[in-house]
Amino acid sequence: MVCSTERASRMKPRKERIISKMHTIPWRDDYRFFKGDCYWALQVPKRRKSGMVWKSISYHGTLAQAAKELARTLADDGDSSTLAEYIRDLEQAVNEINVGIAGKGQYPLDGQTSVASPV
Repeated sequence: MVCSTERASRMKPRKERIISKMHTIPWRDDYRFFKGDCYWALQVPKRRKSGMVWKSISYHGTLAQAAKELARTLADDGDSSTLAEYIRDLEQAVNEINVGIAGKGQYPLDGQTSVASPV
């Protein structure tokens, strides 16, 4: 089934749907990758009255694209003050994500051995 990016961007998980753990890849306690029918979403936890829920912050066609977005987010949240420090933080985040996802074993990054530098 091929999905258009327009359709994927409109899709939101329904509260009633039970999400299988096989469709999520946790990243620390701050983020997780969620696999939808035809997209990957980068999600963050949000506290609600009913408890903790996960909110999608971006949608991507592949896991590699979602991993690149997480690397950019982690580098942006860092305390780098120069371009060299930012690039170092970005490379460190990319390597951490590659090792973390490869360690899960079930989702290769689209046959790639590494996530190419997003810069």
